[in-house]
Amino acid sequence: MNLNSEPMEMVEQPPTNEEPQLGFFGKLWNLFVDPRKTFASIKPNHEWVILWILVAAISICAYMPIKDVVKQSQIERVTEQLKANPQVPEEKRAEILDKMESQFENPLYLLFVPATQLVVLAVVAGILLFLGNIILGGNCSYLKMLNAYAWTMMIVIPGSIVTVPMIGSWSKAGWRLWVYSLAHSVRPD
Repeated sequence: MNLNSEPMEMVEQPPTNEEPQLGFFGKLWNLFVDPRKTFASIKPNHEWVILWILVAAISICAYMPIKDVVKQSQIERVTEQLKANPQVPEEKRAEILDKMESQFENPLYLLFVPATQLVVLAVVAGILLFLGNIILGGNCSYLKMLNAYAWTMMIVIPGSIVTVPMIGSWSKAGWRLWVYSLAHSVRPD
């Protein structure tokens, strides 16, 4: 209260055009609740590395429980393709199927997931940067675009939560699945 008994004036604060400052977990939460806040707070830093590692770890963890279903689906698909091609001799068919089965058991096979994700991340961010800056006349750095695209890859979290139990229950029901693309759902098209 003013001592002179004069009414106080309200001073309006001018609106600020500052981007919201969110931490990592704030961005992660807002990515699913209010994506605009997350994307407005993206800075050109190396946050994409953390996101890439997180997506790769989630992808590998989501793949492990459905590995047998994916393996069976792929073997069935390749077997059908080999049967449809009469030029492939029976010995070669058996060799191809044995080699394919051993690849699924190789632990190095799991390294293809993060390696592929890294390549896709770099290439798609470059394509989006080209489209945004050259074609559409924008102004963005590669690092900021890389971070923005890395944040979009986080959709693998709810995707895995939904698809892994579904694939597991469908495999128990004996349904034929074409789940290879679902198990590697972090490769956007």
